[in-house]
Parts: sequence; C-alpha cells; structure tokens
Amino acid sequence: MNYEYTNAIINEIEMIHQTTTISASAPSSTVVSTTTSTQQQQKQKREKTKKKKKQQLQSIYFGGGTPSLCPITTLHNILSAIRNVFSINTDTTIEITIEMDPGTFTIHYLRSIKEIGFNRISLGVQSFDDALLATLGRVHRVKDIYDSVHLIDTVFDSSNSRPNYSIDLISGIPGISLAKWTETLYNAMHTLNPSPTHVSLYDLQIEDGTVFSRWYEKIDKEEGKEGGGGGGGGEQRGNNRRITSSSSAPSSPLLPSSYDSAFMYSYASGYLRHLGYEHYEISNYALMSPSMLSSSNQVGKCKQSYYRSKHNQIYWDYNGQWHAVGLGATSNVNGKSRYVRPRALSDYIAWTEELQRNYVDAIRAKTMFHPPWQLHYKEELDVDDDKLLDIIMTRLRTIDGLDLDWINKQNEYNERHVHAILQGFDLAIELDLGQRYNNGSTCFMIDTDDDDGMKTTTTTSLSYGHIRLNDPKGFLFSNYLISNIFLKLSELS
Repeated sequence: MNYEYTNAIINEIEMIHQTTTISASAPSSTVVSTTTSTQQQQKQKREKTKKKKKQQLQSIYFGGGTPSLCPITTLHNILSAIRNVFSINTDTTIEITIEMDPGTFTIHYLRSIKEIGFNRISLGVQSFDDALLATLGRVHRVKDIYDSVHLIDTVFDSSNSRPNYSIDLISGIPGISLAKWTETLYNAMHTLNPSPTHVSLYDLQIEDGTVFSRWYEKIDKEEGKEGGGGGGGGEQRGNNRRITSSSSAPSSPLLPSSYDSAFMYSYASGYLRHLGYEHYEISNYALMSPSMLSSSNQVGKCKQSYYRSKHNQIYWDYNGQWHAVGLGATSNVNGKSRYVRPRALSDYIAWTEELQRNYVDAIRAKTMFHPPWQLHYKEELDVDDDKLLDIIMTRLRTIDGLDLDWINKQNEYNERHVHAILQGFDLAIELDLGQRYNNGSTCFMIDTDDDDGMKTTTTTSLSYGHIRLNDPKGFLFSNYLISNIFLKLSELS
C-alpha cells in the first residue's frame, strides 16, 4: 500500500468524523478496504477532531485484497486515525479483524498486529488440497495453512481465551469430489490445532470475465440444448460433465453438478452443527459453548454464539450502519442507502482530494456541507422500498429470521407490508422450507361487562412473530423463496 493511498484513507477517516451525525441507537462499524492540504490545515483539522464528540464503534475490519501484505506502520497509522476520531469502548472487547492469507506473514508480524490492537484473524484457507488451490489460482499450499495456524496459536493463545480466528472454505471448485469435500471439512475440524472459532463456506460462483468463465463459456449453450442443469442458488452447473472451449486448454476440470453442490452445502451444515457450530447465517458458522448446545434447537430461543462475527452482524442488523474507507468500499451511514467509493486508485485519491476541497469551500462560505455518503435521492429511487427488500433478504439469510413486528412498527411500513410478506412466505411453509413462530403474547383489545355492569377493556399488543428459513433446505432455496416475497410486495403498488 503506497503512501498516497494510505494518506487518502486517513484523510477520509478524518473527514467522516467532521461530517458525522451521531446515532446512539444504531450499531456501527468501520471497514477498511486495502486493495493494495497543507501541514497547517491538517494540524488545525486534527485539533478540531479531538474536541468533537466521538462516535462509538463496535467493530473494525480490514479486508479487500490481502491486508497482511501491508507494512505494520501502515496498519498502525490507519488504526491510530480511527482511534483518533472514533470512540472504542474499553469495557467490552471491540472486534478488530484482519484478513490474512496463509504464508503471507511471520510470527513477528503477528506479534506486531496483536500489539496494535488486532484480536481476530480471517484466514483465507479455501482448500486442503494443493491441486485445488492451484486451480483456484492461490499462491499458498496446504503446508502454509498448518504453519500459519501454528503461528496464530503461538501468538494469540492465552490462559483466558483461545485464538479467535475464522477460516474460509470453498465448495463447488472444478475438480472437487464429494469425498474430497468431506475430507476438507474433516481436516478443518480435526487437523487444525486449535480448530477455528468461525467458519465461512462459499460455493464457487462462475463470474463473467474470469478464468473459470472462459473454461466453461459453453456451459449455458450446452445445457440449453440438452435441457439439463439448474439447481439451487440460481447457478447453472452441468451434470458433472467436462466442458471445453475453443480458447481454453484441451480439457478443463469437472465442474460439480448442482445436485452435488447442494449435497456439499447440506452435508457441511449437518457436520458442523454436529460438532457444535451454530449455523447462524447462510454461509457462516460460529463455535458454540457447551452451555448453548442444550437450547440450540428451541425455535425462537436460540442463544447466540460469542464467536459470531460482530462485524458481519452489523450488515444484517435492522438498523445497522457502517462507515467504509478505501477502494470500492461501501458504507451505509444513514440506514437507508449505500455509497460506493471509486474502485481505481487514481480515482479514489482524486475523489478524497476533491472531498477536502469542497469541505473547505463550504466552511469558508459558511454553508452546510453534505458528504456524498450521507445523501440519498428520494426522487430517483424508492429508498424505503429498497431498504425493506434489503432487510428481508439479509434477515432471511440468518437463523434468527425476520421480525415482522419490527416491520409493522416502522413509520414507512404497515400491516399491508406484513401481510404481503406472509403471503409470499406461505410457499416456504407449504414446502416445509420455513417456519413462523412467536416470541411473545399474541393478543388484542377485548371489551367485557363484569357482574356490576361495568365495562372493562383489556388491551395487549398483537404480535405477528418471526419467520425464518429452515436449515439447510430452506437456505438452499433462499433465492427463490425470497423472490416470491418480493413478488407479493410488488403487487402492493
């Protein structure tokens, strides 16, 4: 990460503080993307920053690219800037995560990041097979994975807590078999010492413009001719065939069928839950304590694992708000709309410089300055509808599900929205892919006459309860089931 980029990130962090409106009710977070004025003005700005009330943060996440390749001084300077403008509660442990690839760090590097405040690591394992890692284009190999976990254990293990680290694994890789996938999960749970506190599982997506899309560029045409394919998640996969293209090598690895991909997902869910992991989001698992296991199957009464990603949960929260800095980073600070920063380095640096100039001009002109991440354009899009769809989609990807009473209590929604959601969710219930449950009283207003002829009114609130998708089959078909809810909501207009 070069000096100009680091300086641009720090300048944006300070600008966020200058223009932040504090919302005490909303959880907040900061994500730093690390894809790899004059001194007097900077000094005055920092002095004003110290006097301004600081916003409380719950988590900090360094992601994008490979942050573990950044020099320690860069990470230290960015974290110092965050601490300078935001409040970090020392009474509770704030989650400060860094993404790292196996083989990209030393024990000295780990000790340094621990010293400056990092307490959680997201390790990009991907696979425990060297051939599959090569297929994915990864530089590290299996030996690097074990060496890296050993270093993490050496630095972060203590008598009070185990190392808090997460691993990423990918299913659906060209060439992977069902047996190889079960072996991957076994290695992750039984050969890593210590085992991870958190696991993220992703099905490989074939995106346009990638090497895989060139390998399988004929897949859609072939399946269209034969009428095969299809499957959960909306991704077209062959019936375990080898697909070749004129521009690729003579033969590309086998791409798992949609049926095999569905089995990999279902098997992983059952296997990890059996080993004491909470499947709290469609792709994420968190280690549970023994005391949690007895209540983990009670509908609507699940205790939450301590090792759930605090950062990710802010994205899925009803009122989640987060700041973001760096290339292509996306923020949501008003709870209604998201703002994406420029993705090219030169564009991002120019954007932060223009942002500073506009802020200084507004101060001189004594006018209000509204940074772009605080704006939402009601005239150009229906922000309220977009927010509702986003809430439904993110909440139904979690095991906690969607609170219908929360929706009914919002000013911008009403019972018509709740009823439309329930109508759309009927499909999930009919197919035994989802369930509806109540967390409290389901009552209403009742007028009665007592023995003395006096009228008595009893009033309690009507509860619509929660809805959630079943694990794993409901999650497997989540795209279709959620789309059915969206269809019913579209009929309201």
